[in-house]
Amino acid sequence: MADNNVVIEVKDLKIRYKTVRAKSIKKSLFSLKKTKVDEFEAVKGVSFSIKKGEIVGLIGKNGSGKSTTLRSIAGIFSPDEGSIDIGDNTVSLMAIGVGFNKELSGKDNIYLA
Repeated sequence: MADNNVVIEVKDLKIRYKTVRAKSIKKSLFSLKKTKVDEFEAVKGVSFSIKKGEIVGLIGKNGSGKSTTLRSIAGIFSPDEGSIDIGDNTVSLMAIGVGFNKELSGKDNIYLA
């Protein structure tokens, strides 16, 4: 990290999942053909940096890679390409998918979570 104020830096992050085409158990056991494996790119070349004291939110459609990105920053997933630098900091992932209370502000929802 070049800037001393940057605490998290993500560069060209790419994460892929391997998926297997669904077959019945019977077909899988008795099939001589190998099961076809497809690849799904969940995170496609994401880059950003977060400075000390900043509050950041990831916004996007379902399936756009928000949770996958957060899990990779927390060290749960390893990137297939790119880099994540959190320096000497630790990142805990307490809850993903916690709904927002519409009566509170965005900042208050973050503190509540």
